[in-house]
Amino acid sequence: MKGNEIKAQIKVAGCMVEVTSIKTRAFSRDLGKQTRVYFWPEKETVLENFFIGRHSRPYVEFRKVLPLVLAAVRLSSSQKTRWSSKAGCSMCPCSPGFVLEDRSNAVDIPTNIHVYYRPLGELAEQSKEAKASLKQARTGRVADLRERIGLEETKS
Repeated sequence: MKGNEIKAQIKVAGCMVEVTSIKTRAFSRDLGKQTRVYFWPEKETVLENFFIGRHSRPYVEFRKVLPLVLAAVRLSSSQKTRWSSKAGCSMCPCSPGFVLEDRSNAVDIPTNIHVYYRPLGELAEQSKEAKASLKQARTGRVADLRERIGLEETKS
């Protein structure tokens, strides 16, 4: 598994996420030699991840599709996994994900597995509300900064 993309459409009944694609990459650095599985919403911006996503990933929903994701990349779907807010970075919770407990992994090189998903139902509504809230907060901060430094808004 050097690095490839698998177009997938994985849906589980009663689950609020639909997997749309899976990308695998060999580790770029040593993270304890255990495979990691990260879940990313489609089209999430860096700011959305930083302010919203990394703190509120619905990992209970991810656990429902995890066995199918592991099977899609030819790993044992019965492996023990643990959710870690610091899966990708030991210093901060910037990239939460699952860590596979079995170090043998059934692959030659430990791999990062990036799963892209579309939120469904109630989760999709929460995502829209959070994005709107972030946009409103950013707009307010810009206006506040303009006011503090004495810039007037120009109207054309």
